[in-house]
Formats: sequence, structure tokens, C-alpha cells
Amino acid sequence: MVRNLKVVFLTTFFIGCGRISLWRAQSLEKRGQFDKAAMAYESFYEKYPQHQRAAEVLYLAGRVYMDHLGQCQKARPLFERAIRNYPDHKNWVQMSRDALFRCPDYFPLHSGRSWILVDSETGGRNMRQEMECFVDSSTHRTYLQGWFFAGKKRFKDFKKEYHHQDWELKEMESDGKGAPTTILKYPMAVGMKWVSRRGFQEVHFEVTDTRAQVKVRAGVFPDVLKLKEQISGVRSWKYDYYAPGVGRILTTVAGPGFENRNTELLSYQVSP
Repeated sequence: MVRNLKVVFLTTFFIGCGRISLWRAQSLEKRGQFDKAAMAYESFYEKYPQHQRAAEVLYLAGRVYMDHLGQCQKARPLFERAIRNYPDHKNWVQMSRDALFRCPDYFPLHSGRSWILVDSETGGRNMRQEMECFVDSSTHRTYLQGWFFAGKKRFKDFKKEYHHQDWELKEMESDGKGAPTTILKYPMAVGMKWVSRRGFQEVHFEVTDTRAQVKVRAGVFPDVLKLKEQISGVRSWKYDYYAPGVGRILTTVAGPGFENRNTELLSYQVSP
């Protein structure tokens, strides 16, 4: 009887202390003290790794580092630990997987974001591409829709759907026809390669750089992802450059011994 009471007491004490520590971390985050909040979440986990909310706390700590402090190098290990150590906590595992793919976020998909890309040679006099992202309220599917202009004349519209699946970002036509194309794949590290399809063509992708510094008309961007895309049987290829938190900022056409600019980012908007 005494032993049972002791177990109950220790369990109650453990839960109570855990609640206080977690409440403190959440309060610091709400007050905007993000450095202290992240450390408080991590401290909670170090003290209570067997706590029923441990996976959640790892995710919360990683999210603070990612969203508020912009420190993916600290966020990624926390997301990875939640995925690896708590496979039964499926909700937090899935959220950690999604966050890990977006840290850094080379292809931000949020309603209200918009981009204007122009031909590199004339800065938009020959060609301008306007794009915006939106989420369908009825289906919750995410789309990019856009318009091509030659001078002031609009000559082509497009709409494509995007979704994350199995550590990949997939792109497909909005009408659902054809197989989706994997345009990004985790881990996005130098040397990462994969093969996908675009229409009837087999396409080879390869990450060739993750620390490029690129200057375009919209500004100078550090830590840019450089992605090679080549159609099977074709000697030339293209490079797409993706800036963290911004998206595609430059496309070049390349081949043996050359690389020429094609389109680049003129301006962008991160919120409505």
C-alpha cells in the first residue's frame, strides 16, 4: 500500500512539474521571447524525455527555431528526434516530417504569396510571368496559377497543383491528367539525385549546390539551392535556383561548357 502511494505521488509530481515547465515555455513563446522559449522547450525535453508530450515539445522547439529564429540547423535535429524516437505519436511525427521538408523552405506554398519573373535579357519587355499561390477552400488543395505576357499582351495562362508526399514535393497539372512530377526531394543536399516524369518524358534531377549566392533583379539571395533538370536523351539541361523562404529566383539554360540566364525574379510578395 505504501509503495503504491509512493508511485502515485511520484507520478503526480512528475506530471505537475512537467506541466509547469511546459507552461513556462509556451508563455515565453507567446511573449515573443523566442530564444528563451526554445531553450525552455529543450530543457523540458531533457528533463522529461518519457513524458507523454515529449514528441510535441520537440516539434514546438523545432518550430520556434524554424519559424521565429530562422535557425534550421538547430530545428532539424529536433524534428528528426521526434520522428525517430516517437513513431507512435503519429500526429506530431507527421507535423515534424512536414516541417523538416520546409526547413529551409525552398518552395513556400501559402495563400497570398505572389511572384513576378521576367526574361533576364530585357527585364520583362520581351516576357513577364506573374504567379500567385492559393489554397482551394473546398478541397484544401494548393495551387499556383499564373499568366505569361509578351509586352502588355497576355498570351498564356497556367494552373498547377502542388502537394507534399513521402518526403517529396510533387507538381501536377490542375486537371489531374498525367503523373505528378517530383520537383524537390528530401534531403535536399548536394549530390541528391532522383528520376521523375514530366508528361511522357523521363527527367533527371540533381542538387548541385545549397550555398549559392545569387543576384537577380529582386536582390541578392544567400544559401540558394541549385537544382539541375535534364530530359533523358537531351544533351542540354536547365538549372532552377531556389532561395529559402522565397522560392524560384532564377532559371538558366546550360550544356557542356556554358550556362546562360533565362528568367529571373523581379519582385515578390510574401503575404496578401
